[in-house]
Amino acid sequence: AVLASEAGRLFADRAAAGGSGFTLTEEDAADVAAICRRLDGLPLAIELAAARVGLLSIGELRARLDQHLEVLAGGNRDQPRRQWTLHDAVEWSEDLLTEEERFVFRAFSVFTDGHLTDIDEVLRAVPEASAIRIEEALSSLVDKSLVRVEPGSDRRPRLSMLQTIRRFASDRLATAPEAVERVRAAHAAHYSAVATGVQRELASTDRAVVLARLTDELGNLRAAWQYWVDRRDVARLDELLGPLWGYHEARGDYQAAIVLGEQLLEMLPDLPDTQERRHDELALRAIVARTQLAVHGFSPDAERAINETLERYESSREARRRFPALRSLNALQLWRSDFDSGAVTSRELMAIAEVERDPTLLTEAHLMTCISESWLQDVPTAIEHADRAAEHFRATGSGLIEFRIGTNPGVVATAVGGLLRWIGGFPDAAEAGLQRSLDLADELDHPFSRAFARHHAMLLDLWREDTASLAARAEESLELAESHGYPMWRALALVFRGAASVASGDRAGGLAELEEAFALCERLATPRSSGPCSCTSGPPRTPPPVRPAAPSS
Repeated sequence: AVLASEAGRLFADRAAAGGSGFTLTEEDAADVAAICRRLDGLPLAIELAAARVGLLSIGELRARLDQHLEVLAGGNRDQPRRQWTLHDAVEWSEDLLTEEERFVFRAFSVFTDGHLTDIDEVLRAVPEASAIRIEEALSSLVDKSLVRVEPGSDRRPRLSMLQTIRRFASDRLATAPEAVERVRAAHAAHYSAVATGVQRELASTDRAVVLARLTDELGNLRAAWQYWVDRRDVARLDELLGPLWGYHEARGDYQAAIVLGEQLLEMLPDLPDTQERRHDELALRAIVARTQLAVHGFSPDAERAINETLERYESSREARRRFPALRSLNALQLWRSDFDSGAVTSRELMAIAEVERDPTLLTEAHLMTCISESWLQDVPTAIEHADRAAEHFRATGSGLIEFRIGTNPGVVATAVGGLLRWIGGFPDAAEAGLQRSLDLADELDHPFSRAFARHHAMLLDLWREDTASLAARAEESLELAESHGYPMWRALALVFRGAASVASGDRAGGLAELEEAFALCERLATPRSSGPCSCTSGPPRTPPPVRPAAPSS
């Protein structure tokens, strides 16, 4: 009868898996059923109890469990019964740990999860754990089902706790404030070093492997960041900003990147008012402004931050430092349809890039020159610059470039080059170029670049009057925009889906979607004269309606 219930089968399976040689007998059945009832059939509580079968007989286990719960019966029972029974089961399991195991159990709650080597290194830096055999203690916690083992992206085992157990352990650790501080400090220092080490691996390791590693450690890196935020340690935050920013940018999570930048900006005034500090603050404000520009469009605050940075560097001999701000200014000029000023700025970018002989800067300079020339209706020159941008991009690779913002320049170069070839009368080359852009964006698995490539492929679908492809790409673009919080790309995808609906005969539905898209554009802080919401206007013989790519260097 016991094995007929899911709870009974779970208890028997977990007890047998513990290596104690346990086999359920008729003699034990009543006690097992009582234990499962006493634990309200909760899987985690049953698993924790079954892990003790190697130490206690079934009868002893039932008696110890009953005694433990009765002792706690006078405590706080305001929580639902499911919750306090589970809490009691975890507490009972912790009470049976050795002193060393108990400290490791509580200290491990500071980690979201981790490799054994990382956990061991962190805890060895804590005086309370200096004499503890960390590996043995963790192995014992795994045997007792308080810690779990799962493979990471590199197939190496990662140790973790269920959230319920982790919260319990964290609460217990908090009863010793000095120990909490020492464990958190060691954890933050270790994972700050891990982050900078992973970033250095980009020189010799595949980008996807590095991103997977950062994904595995993201919870620990965020915990380290928060620890340094709480202590207003600007130097440590500066160490972590590059790797975390690069990760969030690669994943297309610009909102998270903006939060990092704003948190650090809030603390910079704590430092002495030196020229270097003012430089750092202006540079960071420009980075945050460029990110907001990429996601939300033009805003006076973004323009102000970019112009302030340019003014700071106006008389500077460090031309390379001026390049990112000039790149952002160039984008703003194109948003405003100030094409003549944009052409002047793009020439300044090119001059800096040629002096520096840096493939990354040359990619950006040729790209911005391409876009400026296309709006000035010099299509052959624009195509030449698009091709040069793609050529230089191939020389840079596609790693995580510190503080890159927006669309990958290789994706921009191939997409814009494709549209220009359509305008120039080369339809086959245009389609091939757009397909290369789509393939590269998908290969990079960069959400913002995927949205950009699909937007420009939809323009070509519209010009080719390929309604079916337009509708399919619009759905893909909407999914990307909504899942990553890109309001501009969402508005544009709605425009294209509305156009596809009208072309397919659903005039009312299509017009309703167009109205929704235009209303969304109105809510975005975008200059009326230009910006991405005007990109779909104009026949193929007009200058290509290309949204300038956001800064990427």
